[in-house]
Amino acid sequence: MTRHTILTSAVLACSAGLASADIVWEWSFAGEAGLFITEGSIFDPVAIGTFQVLDFVVSSSSVGATLGSLSGGDYSQGSFGTEAPYFISWDGSAVDGWFFGDGLQIFNWNPYTSTSDPQANYFFGWDHGNVEDVTRAAYWIGGDTISVGDITVIQTVPNSGSLAMLGIGGLFISMRRR
Repeated sequence: MTRHTILTSAVLACSAGLASADIVWEWSFAGEAGLFITEGSIFDPVAIGTFQVLDFVVSSSSVGATLGSLSGGDYSQGSFGTEAPYFISWDGSAVDGWFFGDGLQIFNWNPYTSTSDPQANYFFGWDHGNVEDVTRAAYWIGGDTISVGDITVIQTVPNSGSLAMLGIGGLFISMRRR
C-alpha cells in the first residue's frame, strides 16, 4: 500500500465520520443530572439550531430516580401525549425550546418515563400544571412533583465515536508532516 493510498483512506474515513459525530450535552437541575446525546457535529460546538435527541441518560439523582438511559431501556419517550422524536432548540448559549414529533403541539416539553416505574417521569420544559417553561425541569411521580428547578444544559466533550474520528484526523496530520 502506498503512502498516497494510506493518506487518501484516512481522509475518506475522517470525512465520513463528520456527518455522524454526535453532540453531548450535560443537563442538571435540583440535584438531578445526566446527558442528552443529539445528532449534530461536534466540530461546530456553538451551533445554533434544533437537534434531535438520540439518547437520554440519568447519571445522578438526589431523589432516587432510576440511573440509566433511553438506549439502555431504562427510560422511554412518548408518554403524556408526546410523540418521539424529541428535539432541543439551542440559541447559542442556552436551550430556547423543547419540541417533539412534528413540533406543532400546544405544549412542547420532553418527558422521559422510567420503564421500571411508569409513574416516574423526567420533564424538560415543564415543572407543574399545563404551563410550559423552557427554563424549568421536574422529576415527577404520579401526581406529585418530587424535584423541580431551573434546568442548566451545556455542550460538553465529544463522545467516544467522535473522539475516534478525531484520532484518525490526527493520524493524517502526523503522516502528512513526515
